[in-house]
Amino acid sequence: RDRVVRLDAATIDTAADGAMAMQLDGQVLDRPLHLEGHSLAAGEEQQVAPDEFTVSGHWSGLKVRVDGNLHALGDLRRARLRAQLTSEKIESAIAALGLELPFSGPLNLEAALDPNKKIKLHGKVNAVEADGDVAVGRRAVDFEGTLTPLGKLGDLFDLQGLPPQALAFSGQAVPGSAAIKLH
Repeated sequence: RDRVVRLDAATIDTAADGAMAMQLDGQVLDRPLHLEGHSLAAGEEQQVAPDEFTVSGHWSGLKVRVDGNLHALGDLRRARLRAQLTSEKIESAIAALGLELPFSGPLNLEAALDPNKKIKLHGKVNAVEADGDVAVGRRAVDFEGTLTPLGKLGDLFDLQGLPPQALAFSGQAVPGSAAIKLH
């Protein structure tokens, strides 16, 4: 209830060829938000709206960039979507969200949707790296990945003596169910 989003200005411009440009300024949790984006006009062979798009912006020390095509919104067989979230100091965003997490310093998160409906994830913060694959099916979401090195992850939570190897995990979540299987 106390999460406030305020939109101060939003502009969307369209060209005769279907290209679009947008800019949005406002505040989220009393911190400035700025987003801007554009899309290219559809090719002559397509009978659809503009295809390729880019959106970038910043909020509370976080920078975001999303590149892709509009097929990602409907036809996943032709989809291309890549997102990146970076920060030189993650602490301000963590504080703005009201979270208490032991993460500090630079953050880099990347996500990519490939045409076979898989989402590939990669992240790095506090010398801990995470890689993962998420497959979205009709009845379940399957995931697998690694966190490495386990010893550095343990240090963040004051767990001593963990080995330097990677922690591998896999699991499944069923939409509409509270159950998540984790291996």
